[in-house]
Amino acid sequence: MTKMKRWVSLVCVSMSLLFALPAHAQQVLGANDQPIHDAARVGNGQEVGAILKAQPAARDARTAQGSTPLHKSKELARSLGLKNLLLKDETARLGLPAFKVLGAGFAIAHLMSEGRIARGDLLVCASEGNHGRAVARVARLHGLRARVYVGARVAASRADAIALEGAEVVRLDGTYDDAVRRAAEDAAAPGTHVISDTSWPGYEEIPRLIMLGYTRLMDEAVRQWKSKAPDVVFVQGGVGGLAAAVASWYA
Repeated sequence: MTKMKRWVSLVCVSMSLLFALPAHAQQVLGANDQPIHDAARVGNGQEVGAILKAQPAARDARTAQGSTPLHKSKELARSLGLKNLLLKDETARLGLPAFKVLGAGFAIAHLMSEGRIARGDLLVCASEGNHGRAVARVARLHGLRARVYVGARVAASRADAIALEGAEVVRLDGTYDDAVRRAAEDAAAPGTHVISDTSWPGYEEIPRLIMLGYTRLMDEAVRQWKSKAPDVVFVQGGVGGLAAAVASWYA
């Protein structure tokens, strides 16, 4: 059990908790034999700092995202044979139940600061819930319009939550991939911009900006854990954006 007494951080970014055995933790994040693809490498904060210094509007938008708590779970740590277990709680960021607004907010503020998105423009994306809701919220705050494509199996409650943010929700008789393709097609119209957290050949800049926005989560966590840094960080995979942001931040 001695080897199991480690300081472990569990990054909790949704309503569900993620667990992994500490003995396998070195294989979960930052393995030296699994280099991060250049398109997914987002840096450890230096690039974000340069953008925020040059763009006051982006800096203000990032500040307005507030901070979320880092909880210490002593009982859960004890049950797993760990010294400490920290949970970054992203269930109420700007009143939304996920971390997604960190990425959408940063990317949109950056593009508006550069004059590439203007008030009244239309933002489109595909989503199964949280990303679309985040894009819709940020669009509303910045005087933009939003259209979110969802697949046939997306729960009505999720689609309704997106609509309540002021977005036009279009349900397709297809999958998430079909929704991504439809959103990309919309980008051909003037004043329309795809804000996707999924990349494809020729479309990598905005997903990368979104990942840069996610690094705020780790900037906060560093200030919150204060003393010894965690030995291991567990993070959900999803479409890969948050995992790439956290792994690259640590690299």
